[in-house]
Amino acid sequence: MTVLLRKFLDGSQKSGDWAFEQYNGLCLETQHFPDSPNHENFPSTILNPDETYQTRTIMVFGVEK
Repeated sequence: MTVLLRKFLDGSQKSGDWAFEQYNGLCLETQHFPDSPNHENFPSTILNPDETYQTRTIMVFGVEK
C-alpha cells in the first residue's frame, strides 16, 4: 500500500465551504511493488491484451479506547 499525504495543497481548492489546506488530504493506494519491473523476484506487473486485471480492496477503520 502506498500512503500519499497532500503536502502541496495550499487552500486554493475548495469543496463547498471547505478549503483543502496542506496535509488535509490522504490517499491510500493499493498497488504492486512500485519497482516491480526492475526486480525479477517481485510479482509481475505486465498485463497482456487478453488478460483481465481484477482486484478487491477492503479497508476497515476503527477506534479503540
